[in-house]
Amino acid sequence: MSPPGVVAQVGAPQPDDYVRAGALVHAIPDVLQRAARERDEAMPLLFGLLLAPPGKVRERQQFELTARHDERMVRQGLDYADRLADLPRMLYLPLASMAMPALRRRPRPELEKFMDGCFALTHADGRVDLFEYCLGRLLRIQVRDALDPAGHWSASNRRLADVTPQAVTLMAVLAQAGHEDPAAAMRAYLASLSLVFPRLNSPYRPPSDPLAALDEVWPVLDAVEPRGKELLLEGLVAAVSHDGRITVAEAELLRAVCASLHCPLPPMLER
Repeated sequence: MSPPGVVAQVGAPQPDDYVRAGALVHAIPDVLQRAARERDEAMPLLFGLLLAPPGKVRERQQFELTARHDERMVRQGLDYADRLADLPRMLYLPLASMAMPALRRRPRPELEKFMDGCFALTHADGRVDLFEYCLGRLLRIQVRDALDPAGHWSASNRRLADVTPQAVTLMAVLAQAGHEDPAAAMRAYLASLSLVFPRLNSPYRPPSDPLAALDEVWPVLDAVEPRGKELLLEGLVAAVSHDGRITVAEAELLRAVCASLHCPLPPMLER
């Protein structure tokens, strides 16, 4: 993948993207596809994506879910969690995306209650992993925009140069997420930095709490003007593709980035 090639397809999917999207759908079992598209099944399906394997964590999650929803919702969520056990991880976010239109049709009180349940499931074990964060981020954006389409719109008029610290933080987090080896992560970071800020000397220093750091950068980066977002996305794609492979964590985080910046990305990463 070339970074400019990826950016050119943001919001403008090509014929190959539709073919790849069809292949992704074909790889998802029919029962899960139907659930994603049905109004009454989308919520328990999404809960199922957040439920841990059987054990103490799931027991705590079940307790939290029971405290917020009726027995049918809890039972369906557990059933979908078991059905999802054999689904490849790379298909989790595409499946969640399939459920978004049905989710957005629910009334405000149900959406607010649903998001409270997602928060409880995510924090039941006292920690949030990267997948939980990415899925939670996608859900928050979808629900927020559904409840208040105009309330969260803001003019995109900031220059990328004016938000350099936030952009650098995002590059460092993305590089760290895709590489267990710090040296490889640094190379990914430098590939991104040299493309976006070629004259900037900023050493690789990933934040100690990367998910909290991400929460800080989204509002600032979403206000960047379109060309600045394009350049930033080019840099991020350079980071994830510099070693010739894309990890699941990199693909998931890149999707969360694009959603947070309101730059829809075709399914080119899920090969």
